[in-house]
Amino acid sequence: MLATVVASQMNQAVPNLAHLASSYQTGFLVASVLTVTMVIPALFLTNKAKARANM
Repeated sequence: MLATVVASQMNQAVPNLAHLASSYQTGFLVASVLTVTMVIPALFLTNKAKARANM
């Protein structure tokens, strides 16, 4: 996923060091947002499993 984001960012302009750094920053941001998006439902599932075990 990170490679796809970086590659799409690199195709938009002439590659240089500043644009390369910006591309990797965008890829890291996308990966971070998706990780948080996936962790939130997992936390809710964990709480439900604990509640069932206590019954």
